[in-house]
Amino acid sequence: MTAHPYPPPKHVSEDRDAMIDVVRRFPFATLASAGDPPAVAHLPVIWAPDGEGRTLWTHLDRANPQTPLLDDKPVTVMVRGPDAYMSPELFEGDYFPTWNYVIVECAGTARLLQDDAQQRAILDAMAAAFEGLYGKTFSLAGKEKAVARLLPLITGVEITVERMTGRFKLLQDRPESERETALAAFERRPGLDAAFREQLRKLSGL
Repeated sequence: MTAHPYPPPKHVSEDRDAMIDVVRRFPFATLASAGDPPAVAHLPVIWAPDGEGRTLWTHLDRANPQTPLLDDKPVTVMVRGPDAYMSPELFEGDYFPTWNYVIVECAGTARLLQDDAQQRAILDAMAAAFEGLYGKTFSLAGKEKAVARLLPLITGVEITVERMTGRFKLLQDRPESERETALAAFERRPGLDAAFREQLRKLSGL
């Protein structure tokens, strides 16, 4: 059997703007790091101010056993955008069931930020980003006592992104009519606005 590259090149995107946008829109991620055994954490991430596409910010519980293993170590952040099951009944002809998805992998080096001012900056930036994403207006301003109680319990993490990989499986190898059908399945998922639907169309070659 002839070996083929994986992931298939047709499913790998080099569209940097699209990858940055996926991370912004779907910020709940998986952080994976090497170890024995390897460790993972599930957490929200944001692009650092003035670091879009280059630097991610997040924070972990200080008691998380993964936390002390991260400083100056390689990590991968996996951000999962929309996905949808593709039943053969959606298409004409002989098809197997499959799954379409949008995933961005950010590989880089983590650095722990334990200074109170740095951690406060991360909390402020994350609150602003997520409140804006969901059309809310909460701010940490004036919440000094609550923030002071929280800071000793968390550790800020800054990740310098050295490589981004977009894995966008959108039936790019199928006829246009079938890609339209696949996108319709995606668009039934909640949270996809018109701008991101247009982004999906572009990525699928429509």
